[in-house]
Amino acid sequence: MKLCNDVIKEHFPDHQAVYAVHTNTDNLHIHCIVNSVGLNGKKIHQPKNFMKDVVQPCVNKFAEKYGFTPNDKWNRNKKNKSENTDESGSPNSSFIDNKIYLRQCIDRAIENSSTFDDFVRELKIMGLYVRVGKYLSLSTDKMEKPIRSHRLGSNYTIDSIIERIENRLSRFEVPNVNGKTYGKKIDDILSPDTVPLKKYKSMSPEEKKKVLKILRLGRNPWRENQQANWQLNKIANELNIEYRLSEYKKFYSADGTVSGTLEGISSVQETLSKAKKELRATLQKNKPVIDIYHRMKELERKAYLYEHMDRQEFRTEFVEYRSLSVRLERGYGKTIFDVASFIKECEDRIVYCDGQLKELSEEYKEVRKYALKHGYVLKTEYSLSDAIGLFDNQEAERSGFLESDMFYVSSKETDCIVRVEKSPGFDSRGNVIEEYSIVFLSKYGEELERVNNLNGKKELNSRLYELGDKYGFGRDCKRFSSLYMAKDYSGINSESSKKDFTENKSDDSPRANSAQGSSQDIKTYSFTQALNLNSVKKKEGNHLIMNRENPVYMGSLMTNGDYIRFTVLNRSGRIEEVFTLPSLGKRNADGYKILTAIREKYGFSDDLVSFEDQEEAFNYYRDKEEKEDRREEEASKKKGSVA
Repeated sequence: MKLCNDVIKEHFPDHQAVYAVHTNTDNLHIHCIVNSVGLNGKKIHQPKNFMKDVVQPCVNKFAEKYGFTPNDKWNRNKKNKSENTDESGSPNSSFIDNKIYLRQCIDRAIENSSTFDDFVRELKIMGLYVRVGKYLSLSTDKMEKPIRSHRLGSNYTIDSIIERIENRLSRFEVPNVNGKTYGKKIDDILSPDTVPLKKYKSMSPEEKKKVLKILRLGRNPWRENQQANWQLNKIANELNIEYRLSEYKKFYSADGTVSGTLEGISSVQETLSKAKKELRATLQKNKPVIDIYHRMKELERKAYLYEHMDRQEFRTEFVEYRSLSVRLERGYGKTIFDVASFIKECEDRIVYCDGQLKELSEEYKEVRKYALKHGYVLKTEYSLSDAIGLFDNQEAERSGFLESDMFYVSSKETDCIVRVEKSPGFDSRGNVIEEYSIVFLSKYGEELERVNNLNGKKELNSRLYELGDKYGFGRDCKRFSSLYMAKDYSGINSESSKKDFTENKSDDSPRANSAQGSSQDIKTYSFTQALNLNSVKKKEGNHLIMNRENPVYMGSLMTNGDYIRFTVLNRSGRIEEVFTLPSLGKRNADGYKILTAIREKYGFSDDLVSFEDQEEAFNYYRDKEEKEDRREEEASKKKGSVA
C-alpha cells in the first residue's frame, strides 16, 4: 500500500485516488483508480507510452525501496529502447517482421509437441514470453508489446494450434468435389452452309448476265444474298438454342421447366464453389508444411550438386535441405513426395472446379437469355439492368455473332416503359459492337430520355441505375416483346387508367366523335407494329400512321410485299422525306437502323393510331389540333383570371 501511495504522490499529487491490494491470486498486485481531473481543476494528459516510460520505472524504484523484486522486463525495455532503434529513432523490427518471426516459432513448437502444454514449454525454451488466457499472447525482448496469436492468421488461434498438434502426424485429406455438370459438348443440329455472292469481276459471263438482269429489275442481288444468309443463320441459331435448352432441361431441371433448369445450374454452381473454397482452405491450413516443401524445392538442385557432384560451395544449402527433410518427417510424418502429391491433387481439383464453373456460367447465361427473350419470370427480384441483359451475350459478341432485336421492359412501381433496340453498330472508337438504343417512354408513348452504349456497356449500366431510380423502376422488372403486355404488367392499361384517360382526353365535338369515337375504341400500335401491319398479313396496300396524342407528323406507308415506301407528311400534308425499307421478312440490321433514325428525327412514339382512309386520318389529325388549341386557350384564361 505504501509503494502505491508513493507512486501516486510522485506522479499524481493533486489527484484523488483509490487503490486496493489483490491477494486472492498467485500474483500479488494492486488495483488503482485515479481521478483524471485534479483538485486544481487540471486534467491529466498522458503522452504516448506514459505507463512504460514513466509509471513502470517508478514502480520498480519504490519496489527496491520496500524490498520487492523489481520487474526485470520493465528495466530491459528501458535499457534496450535505444538499442532497438536505428539512427532515425524508429524501431528496427517492424510489426510485420515480428509477426513472421512468431509464426515461425509457433510452427517449430508445434512440430515438437504432443500436447498444448508441450507447445507452451517449447515457446518458452525459444525465449518467448508467453501468456495464456482467453487469447495466447507472445512477445520477445525486442518487442514493445505482446502480439495475440490470432492476429497472426487463422492457423494461429488457440483452437487451430490445438487441432494442428493433434493432427500433425495424420495423413493428408483432400476434400471431394461433388456437383455433376452436363459435361459434354452439344453439337448443333443445323449448321447452314452459306455462300456469299461473288464480286462482279470474279463472276463468269453467265453469272454476270443473271446479276445484270436482277439489277435491271431494281433489286440488289448482293444485299438479297446477304439477307438470305442472315435469315438462315438466325433460324439455325434459334433451332440449335431450342435443342440445347431441351438437353439442359433433362439434365438440370427437376420439373422440366426453364426456371427449374436455372435453379439446377445455380445449385451445381453453389456446390462447386463451396468445394473450391474448401480446397483453398485445406491448402491454407497446411501452409507450414507447404512452405517447408517450397523451400526444399528451391534448395533441391544445389543439395544434389553437393551430394553427388562434390560441389563444396553448396554445402550450406545441402545442410539446410537435410534439416528441412528431417523436420518434415519427424514433425509431420511426411516426405517431400507426400507433400508434392497433396499439392498437385488440390490444385488439380481447383482447376477442375474453375473449368466446370466457367462451363456452368455459359450454360446459365444461355438459358437465362432464352427465358428473358420469351417472357419467363425467372426470379422475384429483377432490376432494370438485369431485365435488359446488357452482359448476357458477351461470348457471342466477341465471336462476331451480333443480334437485332426490340423489346420492352416495365415495372409495377412506375408508369414509365423502356424500349430496347439491339442492332449491329460501331462504338465511339470504331469497333463493331452490339449496339443498344434504350428509350424511356411515358405512358402516352412520349420519349423522355434516350441512352446508348457507344461509350461502353459499363457507362450505360451506371446510367441505367440512375434513370431506373429517377423513373421509379423497382426490383420487379420484366421483359416483354409487346408494348401492350408491358403496359398491362405495369398497370397502365388498367380500367382506372383508361377511365382517367378518357375523362381527361375526351373531345365532344361532332367531327371528333365521327372520326374517332371514344378513346377506348381506338386501337393503338407500337412504331414497329404500325409499320408492319400489311407486311405481317402479306398484303399490298396503303395506310397512314400518327401519334395518338400530340401528332406532329404523319407517316404514309405503301407496301408491295418486298418493300415498304415510307413517306413522312407534315401538318399541311406536304412531303418531308421519303424512305424505302425492306418488308418485315427481308429486313436486316440496316433496316432497323433506318427505322430508329426515322423515329428519332420525326418523333413517332410507341402509341400510334393507323388509318386506311386518308380523309379519316386528316380529320383525326385536325381534331387533335383543335383540341390542343382549346386547351391552350382555357389555360391562358385561367392564368388571366388568377392575375
